[in-house]
Amino acid sequence: MAKNILQKHDQNFAWRSLPVVQRVLHKYPSIALSQPDPAWRSIRQIYATQLFAPTKIKSFQPIILEEVRSMLRSIDAERKQKSCARSKLHAASSNIISIMALGKKLQMNESNSTANASSHLTSLLDIFAGGTDTSSTTVEWALAELILHPSKMKRVQDEIDEVVGNSRLVEQDDVQNMPYFQAVIKETMRLHPVIPFLVPRMAKQECRIEDFDIPANALTFINIWAIGSDENRFLGSDFDIRGRHFELLPFGITNVNLMLACLLQAFDFERDERLDKIEKFGFVMALANPLLLKASRRIPIHLIIALSTSQLSLSLNRDKIWIVVVYKF
Repeated sequence: MAKNILQKHDQNFAWRSLPVVQRVLHKYPSIALSQPDPAWRSIRQIYATQLFAPTKIKSFQPIILEEVRSMLRSIDAERKQKSCARSKLHAASSNIISIMALGKKLQMNESNSTANASSHLTSLLDIFAGGTDTSSTTVEWALAELILHPSKMKRVQDEIDEVVGNSRLVEQDDVQNMPYFQAVIKETMRLHPVIPFLVPRMAKQECRIEDFDIPANALTFINIWAIGSDENRFLGSDFDIRGRHFELLPFGITNVNLMLACLLQAFDFERDERLDKIEKFGFVMALANPLLLKASRRIPIHLIIALSTSQLSLSLNRDKIWIVVVYKF
């Protein structure tokens, strides 16, 4: 049923029913709740070409690595005690999204500045909401599962060491050479979908799917959690690791690769006796009890502090550039 709605009848089910609260409080719906009109297509095109295109994402890699290093430094500074993974992951995700989305000033149309400002603000809120909690929560779930299964964590770390070594941090291009790491990401998203239900879809016209007659304007809810929890969809089948099968549809896009890979490359993590997998449903489905990390460094310290503009003080003296590293060991 879900496959037919999302693939075969996707044009008919591309419409949204705007919640009453949003109609009352805000004139401009978010991209997730917008109708597939020309304005929606224009915003989607901007997202695809200016933020999420492969060339754009690659150009953001130094920024992402800088924020990842900052997160690693924060964890390393507290390695003798337990630190909250959620706050550090959320801070890193927020900083990355902020720089990607707000790195340049918005160009307003003076003839309709108020309307454009509101619609731009709504789009920016979409980016922050969709890119911070979802990414940080997925990484937190992955860390929790790997800490509970140390042999699996060791296997991922061995793969990272084999592909990257310990002379530099993981980069995005390395991920394609780490199939087991990719499988861990997908398994995490299968077991713990951050958003258990997709945004409700509305049928524009009456249609028939399988043995069901669906009237016009009917709302459909796709239960991603149920799809992922059905072992018959995953066991005994030959899957493409790149996620082209319908059963792997929720795993098509992820922004967590560098954060998780660098964390596993940089640290070993001890199990917290209070660690459980109780879920708490809210804007996203996260761990009810935030994950506490007890980390020990497994890579040279210079990889964590290297080339950090926020941690380096430059002093120029004609023929020499002195680089003074400010770091608390």
